[in-house]
Amino acid sequence: MSRLRGPGGRFLPGTAPGPGNPLAAHVHELRVALLEAVTPEMIAGVAKVLVREALQGDVAAARVLLDRLLGPPVPADLLEQLSVVQERLAMMEGRDGNGRGRSK
Repeated sequence: MSRLRGPGGRFLPGTAPGPGNPLAAHVHELRVALLEAVTPEMIAGVAKVLVREALQGDVAAARVLLDRLLGPPVPADLLEQLSVVQERLAMMEGRDGNGRGRSK
């Protein structure tokens, strides 16, 4: 291990922090300017336009609207993969698929 880190990989006390993100202050200034330029009424207007366009069949508008309201969709196979991993872990730990230990 280096002299900056302990046996577990954690930084030792007194280790100086890194420089951070050099663009963070600039991004903050831009976000503040954007927030100051937009009112809640403007946001409501944009939302109404998105809804209207989505209802008229604009798939891109519908996607933006639903992604913002519900979050992006989870791929269906991801849930299946998660089930397989959970089953394998249960087998490795000697449990049945319901989290109960196997009777001997």
